[in-house]
Amino acid sequence: MATLTHDYQKLNEKDYFVQNTRCKLRLYGKYNNTQSIEYNRTNVTFELRTLATNGSFYSSGNSSKLSCVVDRGTQWYDIGSVGSSEKSIGSWTFDLTHNNDGTYNGYVWAWADVFAGVEPTIDANFTLPKINRYAMITTANAFTDEENPSMTFTNNNLYNLRAKLKVGNEVIYSEDLANTTATSYTFELTNAQRTRLRQLCTGQYLNTTFQIISLENNVEKYTSSKDVQMTIVNANPTFTYSVVETNAKVISALGSSSASSIIDNVSQVKISVTPTTYKEATMSRFWVKHDGKEYQDDTSPYEITIPITADRFSFDVVDSRGLSPTPTLLIKTLIEYEPLVINDYTFKRENPVSSNVILNLDVLYYSSFGNVSNTPVVKWKLDDGSYTTIPSSYYTIDSANHKLTISNYEITNVLDYQQRGQFTIYVEDKLTSAEDIGKRGQVLYGVATFD
Repeated sequence: MATLTHDYQKLNEKDYFVQNTRCKLRLYGKYNNTQSIEYNRTNVTFELRTLATNGSFYSSGNSSKLSCVVDRGTQWYDIGSVGSSEKSIGSWTFDLTHNNDGTYNGYVWAWADVFAGVEPTIDANFTLPKINRYAMITTANAFTDEENPSMTFTNNNLYNLRAKLKVGNEVIYSEDLANTTATSYTFELTNAQRTRLRQLCTGQYLNTTFQIISLENNVEKYTSSKDVQMTIVNANPTFTYSVVETNAKVISALGSSSASSIIDNVSQVKISVTPTTYKEATMSRFWVKHDGKEYQDDTSPYEITIPITADRFSFDVVDSRGLSPTPTLLIKTLIEYEPLVINDYTFKRENPVSSNVILNLDVLYYSSFGNVSNTPVVKWKLDDGSYTTIPSSYYTIDSANHKLTISNYEITNVLDYQQRGQFTIYVEDKLTSAEDIGKRGQVLYGVATFD
């Protein structure tokens, strides 16, 4: 049985006759380039040739076929004139996979249609040079940062082995195996190695590489590698939090800063968190969502103050890996309230020659919020003078429509008809205030009269 080499060698020959001409059918074989240690296979070429040993013949429209492990296909050709020189009538190139131990013994069969009614066959047994297979990883499963990962491998030629676990070019773990017959290995990670893997993990997953290395005289000759994913588990950050009211007027009105109840459009609630991160992660950011808006803080201390416009808000922390716990949702009792708004007002002389001025005022005003009675105060001033409070007996309060009005309130002897002045109106309640110094407060000269 012939062993294939890089050069063609004759594996077998058979005699056949075309009429009275003796002919020979020959089968040649070789292997090409370098055998693949990694894939355990050899690329081979078989060629079918023919010649005439006494005389010659001519033929055309012929075919040939070759089978080796599986059918390698039929080829069409024209023989033409066949004489004493070999002529190729078919060539096939393909890969053959060796046994696990690197050996290969094979059988090849060929057929040729060389002349009408003349169809000789030929076969041969052959071997391929043994592939001295290095150790190859067969399985390596994903693992978590809390596990000791493992792999299985083949080592048919009983090389001395070295196992490595790497991240990129950084070697995290390396150990020489004492047993050359081993077919599996578990990486017994130390706390320091486990910590380093976590430090390199910038997300929930880390791409690592397992390697089994074949050694010759302690020199690394061949490395079989497999990429394996590590998952960080039980690493979501946690946090404690506090929620307090920061608007001093709300605290005074409700008697507490606990923010168990919040006042619409007025409360300023501060959410503070104290986060804890795990497994070498660091804090990235803190966020709060409220009424369609999002607020963020990425520096310690982690505090966000939000203006309240709805009854609920949610918040969470995010670590450097992008991990976070389930967001916290708080729903508070929302007390209805609108800040004071001066809708309309006028300051006018009682008559053209009067020093008395008449005030009319219309204010958006909530007479209560929750269980708290909301007491208003209305003041006026002339130019840069001091404010004067208007007695509450002149207020008309419409609680249902949230209004405060003052009608025809007379301010006596305030502005001589020969003078002009600028009046300012000021309104406040327990939570907000409003001031207007616009054109509606301007009072012009009166009209002079003559005897």
